[in-house]
Amino acid sequence: MPTISVEDATATQLADYAQTIHGLDVTFREGKAKILSKLADAGWTEDSFETEQPEVTALAPAPEGKGDVGADEYVTIMIPKEAGKPRLEFVSVNGTGIWIERGKSSRVRRRYHHALEIAQQEVFEPSNEGLGEGSLSPAINYSVLSRG
Repeated sequence: MPTISVEDATATQLADYAQTIHGLDVTFREGKAKILSKLADAGWTEDSFETEQPEVTALAPAPEGKGDVGADEYVTIMIPKEAGKPRLEFVSVNGTGIWIERGKSSRVRRRYHHALEIAQQEVFEPSNEGLGEGSLSPAINYSVLSRG
C-alpha cells in the first residue's frame, strides 16, 4: 500500500483511512479539516498514513494520442485554490482523465477545457419548506489564461 502525507491526502483518502483503520464514523463530505480533527480526537497524530487509494501523480496535460481530435489545440487555465477543496481536480472526457493542480497554470487540451466549461452542479438553498428551488452553477471555478 502506498504511503501518503496528510498534506497531500484528499478528503476521500482520509475518510477511508479513518473508517477502516480507526473505525470512525466520517465521510469525505465532511472535509479534510473535520476528518483530521476527528482523527486527532481519537489520538492519531501522524503526518502520513498508508492507503489503498492510489496517490495522485499524473498532472495535466495528458499524453498525446494518435488520431486524437484537437490533439494540438490547447488552452491554458488556472483553477484557484479554495479552502476545503482538494489540491487536484480530476477532469475526464470519454473515459480519459487528467489531474489539474489548483493554484497553478495548466496547459490542457481543448476538450478538457470544454468539459470544465459545461460541467454544472445543482445547488439548493434550504428554506422552511425543505430544500427549496435548485439553481445551476459551475461545478469547478476556473480562469482561462490563454488559448492555443
